[in-house]
Amino acid sequence: MAAVRNQNRVSREDFMTVNVQAASEGKGIKFIAEKLGLTPAYVAQKRTSLRKIGIALPELNRGGSANKIDVGAAQALLAKLTGKDEAVVKTEGEALVAAAAERAAERAAAAPVAPEAK
Repeated sequence: MAAVRNQNRVSREDFMTVNVQAASEGKGIKFIAEKLGLTPAYVAQKRTSLRKIGIALPELNRGGSANKIDVGAAQALLAKLTGKDEAVVKTEGEALVAAAAERAAERAAAAPVAPEAK
């Protein structure tokens, strides 16, 4: 039995345009999929494929609750639960954020560079 191919063909230009729009509006893969009539899995795979060949699509909102968390309140709760001073918990959190940003910068610097158009 032959594999079923996605019948909704979308041009690379349309795909990339909607990706940039989604990123600028703080949307995610589900938005792109709905806008283009594709499945979220297909959109994720297509984004990965384009990134692997050097097309640096913008990062998308991954959803979840991370964008809705009151960091200060969460840090205060963590301090209370662990018995640490709030300032220590805040400093540890800032160190985690800085380390994540550094890793992201290293990954971006190591990403393949798209060949220049001739």
